[in-house]
Formats: sequence, C-alpha cells, structure tokens
Amino acid sequence: MIWHILKKDFKLLWGITAGVAALHLGRALACYRMGHFSGNATLVQLLNLLIIAEYLASGFLIVMVVHQDAIPGVRQDWLIRPIRRRDLLAAKMLFTALLVLGPMVAADFFESLLFGFPVAASAGAALDRGVFLLLFTAIAIAAFGSLTTNLTQTIAIAMAVFLAIGAFIVIANAFRGPGRPPFVVDASGLEWITEAERSAVCAVTAALVLGLQYFRRRTRAAYWVFGGGVLLWLLTLMTPWRAAFALQERVAPGSPAAAGIRLGFDPTAGPKRSEVGGASRLPDSRSNRFVESATVALPVRITGLPDDVVLNADHYELRLRRGDGSTIHHDYGENLQIFQEGAGNGSNASYQVLWIPQTLYQRIKEQPLEVELDYSFTLMRLGGSYSLAAFGADERLPQLGWCKSRINAGQTAVQVRCFQPASAVDCGSAFLEDTSTGLRNPARQACQPSYSPYVDSIYDSTGRMGMTLPFRDPAGLAHYPVSGEQLAQARVVVRAYKPAAHFTRQLVIPNVRLGEWNVP
Repeated sequence: MIWHILKKDFKLLWGITAGVAALHLGRALACYRMGHFSGNATLVQLLNLLIIAEYLASGFLIVMVVHQDAIPGVRQDWLIRPIRRRDLLAAKMLFTALLVLGPMVAADFFESLLFGFPVAASAGAALDRGVFLLLFTAIAIAAFGSLTTNLTQTIAIAMAVFLAIGAFIVIANAFRGPGRPPFVVDASGLEWITEAERSAVCAVTAALVLGLQYFRRRTRAAYWVFGGGVLLWLLTLMTPWRAAFALQERVAPGSPAAAGIRLGFDPTAGPKRSEVGGASRLPDSRSNRFVESATVALPVRITGLPDDVVLNADHYELRLRRGDGSTIHHDYGENLQIFQEGAGNGSNASYQVLWIPQTLYQRIKEQPLEVELDYSFTLMRLGGSYSLAAFGADERLPQLGWCKSRINAGQTAVQVRCFQPASAVDCGSAFLEDTSTGLRNPARQACQPSYSPYVDSIYDSTGRMGMTLPFRDPAGLAHYPVSGEQLAQARVVVRAYKPAAHFTRQLVIPNVRLGEWNVP
C-alpha cells in the first residue's frame, strides 16, 4: 500500500515534482558555471534567486503531498478505505525523502562530479547535507502541513509563525541588557551545536505532531505541540555560551599542547598608539558597539605557544569591578587572535582591545579597577603547507581541493580560490614568495573557523575558500618585495590550520586605570 500511495501522489504531482527537481539542477549548474572566479553579476543574482526558489518550492511540494490526503476534516476518502495509517504516513515521508530531497542530493552530487571530485567524497558530502536538511526542515514542514487542509491556510499560519519569531527576536534584543547577547553561540564557530539542538527539536516535535495527526487525528492537541516546539526552537537561540563550549570541549579531540598556554598582563609593552592593529588583531564584529564608545587596549603576553599554531579566542567575557567587588560593566567579544607561524620562543604579545561605553568610560577612567577576562580558546595546528603558481594555476591539492589562481582585473593582487567537497579550510594564511630570491610579501591571515562535523551549507555541498594577496598599491604608498615584475617566478604559499584543542583561560588584572590604556 505504501508504494501504491507513493505512485498515486507522484501521478498527481509529477509536474510540480519535475519543476522542483529542475530548480535543484539549475542551482547546481549555476554554481558550476560560476566557477572559481565569477565576475558575472547577473549569474550571481540568478543563483540567489534559484536558491530561494528551490527552498520555497520544496517546502510547498512537501505540504502539497501531505494535502493529497489531508488529516483535518471528514471528507477524506482514506478515512473509510482500508488504508493503514502507518502506510499513509510512511508514503508521505518516503515521497519527501526520495522525490523532494532526493533530487537536491542528486544535484549536489552531480555538481561535485562536474568539479572532478572523487565519487565517494562527493556522495558523502551530498548525503551529509541531505540528512541535515531532512532533520532540520523537511520533516518539520511535513508535520506543519498535516495541521492544515489547503495552501491558503498553510501560508496564513506560516506568516503568523514568522511574525511571532520576528517579534521574539526583537524582544530578546530589546531586553537582553548590556553585555548579555542572546544569540552569541549562533554567531560563532559553535553554531553547529544550536543547529543540532534545533534539528532535535524539529525531529521530536514533528514525530509527536505526525503521531497525533495520523494515528489519533487530534489536530488541536497537535497545534499545541507544534507551538511548544516553535518556542523550544526559539529558546535554542539563547543557548548559554559556557554550556555550548563545554560540549565542544567534550566532543572534539584534545591536544596536550594547549596545557602550557598562559596569559598575563604585560604593562612593559606600553600603551597602544593607534587603533590600526597588526595581523594578530581581529576586528570585533560581535561586541556591543551600539553606542559611542572609548577604545581601551590592554597589552597581554601569551606564553607556552607551540610552533605553527593559531590561537583563536572564540569568545571572551569581560567584567569590570570596583575595589568593593561590585561589577560595573559586563561585555563580550572575540577580537583576539594570534598567528604563531614558524619557529618561535613560545611567547607572543598582543593587545586585547575593549570598547567601553563613552559615558561609563568618562566616569571610571581614573578609577583603579579589576579587569576580569574569561576566554574560550581554540588552538589551531598547522595541517599542511601548499604552494601553487601565482597566476594561471589549476591544481588539486590535499586539504585544499581544486585550486586556481589569477591576477585581478586591476593588476594589483593575486586571487586564489579553492573548492572541495564538504567543508573548506576556514583558518589559514597565504603569501607570495619569489622562489628565485626567497623574498616574500607579508602574509594575509584569515581565521573564522566553524567546528561543524557535518555539512550545513544552504548553497550546496561544496566548500569554498579564497584569499586576495596584493602585490601593488595603486596609491604608491606601499611597496612589496614581490611585485608585478617577479610574479612569473613567484608562487602562492597557503598554510592551512585545523582545530587541535578547545580550552578556557582566565586573566585577572588588578588595579588598572583604563585612562592609561586608552587608544586615541
């Protein structure tokens, strides 16, 4: 009976099913056509439209197949025919998996094969993403469809749900209080944890709703369960950072190399004279800089660093305390990153940049305060170093995948792009090196790691990374050792890093006057 229902639904919806499959294929072909260096703005816009269309069309198709044998109401013929409820439910789930998500997985697989990736790696990445989408969205949409009888009702209720979600986010931001962001985990490399929480909520809620609808036909109770699931889904956005990072520490492999890393206040370094930082300073895009603020830079020294590592602060919590122990300011951020490339003495200096609301800073800048910083660190170790020609390269490299290089249209920089199945390298450095003289340009460093163990991209199952390495300053202010004349014998060296350990450290600095460390 399962296959009979499946064939019946396909005969009724084959045109829409084929159209949705065509959208998946069109998106895959557009991604392939863009290649490594797409300068075609029209193609980029088309790809964005195709991605939106394929998600919307897939959602509507799932709801439509459920509505072929709607649950609410008393006019459905399956109620009086000898059709087992479990067969009906199994047929709907099979349609969703095979005929909605199946073409999406096939499109991802086909795209990877067009890129020339191995069959096993391509299939693994495509299936990984397919399972993620099944748990994260597809079965939840099927459960939602079982609550309604037609598309008009579905759209109306969906709009109400989206408005409720938007209102929740606005209220959460309005009442979070200074330094207490509700969505800090989602804005970090630990986002996979909240995604997994939401997937679990979707799966459990969908199972309960589908069970109530198909085996009990208790629509009102199912609505309450669905509403509770939406609320739990929203609450995952507010997952506490410490709980998420503790889980990351447990599930990720550890390294004894992190045990000897220590932080200390280094007043001998003197005040920072400019907000322009070196490579070790990462602009903070997630601190609470919603009001006019003063910039304070505290010199810190990190010791015990192994060679060829990146120390990445995924998160820190700042507390400023008076002498009586009362906390007068609580903030958060992640703007500390140390690249220890090559052999060193295990020590590195940097500045921890803090932004203090200007009104508060003016009141406390001359007061002796205790600064407490609780860090959540990830130690990234060198996974490999690879080189390719400065321009015209077309190589397949371990860990990086299929890489190409070219000179940009302005003749000022070398562009490098790499593709591979699943996840791309998201922490690394690159520089231009003249192989005949050994001269090299300053390294460009980028480290925005994601620790997700599965493919969670909304685009496809192909990971992408890229860097732009300047060799000429159009203004003539900067001069590079490797410039246009040396590019013929130059190579791009890419150093890829991967997570080795997650750990926490606390830095407490007593008797600090913030005014002494203000950055003009």
